[in-house]
Amino acid sequence: CAELSKTETLGRLSIASTANGIVFVGSNVAMHALLPDAIPVSLDNNEPVSDKTFAARATLLKAASQLSIYASELELTDSAMSKRSQIRPFSAAVSSKSAVLDTLPVDFARIATFSNVSPLKLAVWKILRSIPHGSVWDYSKVAARIDKPKAVRAVAKAIGSNIVPLVVPCHRVIGRDGKMRGFSFPGGITVKRKLLKMETGKLFIK
Repeated sequence: CAELSKTETLGRLSIASTANGIVFVGSNVAMHALLPDAIPVSLDNNEPVSDKTFAARATLLKAASQLSIYASELELTDSAMSKRSQIRPFSAAVSSKSAVLDTLPVDFARIATFSNVSPLKLAVWKILRSIPHGSVWDYSKVAARIDKPKAVRAVAKAIGSNIVPLVVPCHRVIGRDGKMRGFSFPGGITVKRKLLKMETGKLFIK
């Protein structure tokens, strides 16, 4: 696991990874509750690490770099929140870099072993990764994609409990009526609205 530098908007985020991919993004407290045996890893490339953590650190370094792009852009939009139309979309250059977040590996096999992760949650989180950067789905579309069209509420609950936000882009799901339904990530709906504007260039004010 590794910890990112604290920002005003997101606070201090922690990331956890195995050699096969990311398994957690969120607060340090929540991470250690889920992964009490997580081994802290320095993001300093010059600091030696054991063979056991070498592959995991490579993934953590890439994740930290991409998450920092989002954090930096979110910081820049804070002063514009009083006039939501001023929140700027990603520039073409930043957008191409931020889209790399979608390509980071996620270790769903390891996530499946966590006691609070049901088969439904796992199916939902996996399908969220297929939402393209710059696109937005509604909850019913996610439910349909996992062949459970009548389980919209259960799907929404699973999305709300996502333990790998941004890497598994739950922020790209909104209500069919265009309304924000929540975002269990630092900053909540305010940050979700910013993320969608930055990724899509469109304004979501409901």
